[in-house]
Amino acid sequence: MQYGIWSNYFIDTPIETVIDRFVCHGYTYSEFSDEHGVMALSSGIDPWQMGQTIKAYGQTKGFSFPQGHLKLDIDIVEFNDDMVMTTLIPWIDLFESIGIKKAVLHPGG
Repeated sequence: MQYGIWSNYFIDTPIETVIDRFVCHGYTYSEFSDEHGVMALSSGIDPWQMGQTIKAYGQTKGFSFPQGHLKLDIDIVEFNDDMVMTTLIPWIDLFESIGIKKAVLHPGG
């Protein structure tokens, strides 16, 4: 088992700084938080490209995000195609490009 901390521990902190801080304290894994997902997706950069940038930076430090938390305020109980296309697809693209293999999503928002 590998120990990690949710990246939200350093909320409102650029993800590169989060990675640096965790590595400085001996961590090599973290769960990518919803808040950092929002930051990445609101950057105006293509989700796939942004994820590749985050992954590449982490790799230079020996750090990765094997798990991530999808958008916390999305309500999959009220599922509809528009929600998937406009909200979840960019998140999934971002997560895939970062290398996140497990994503957390709570039903009901």
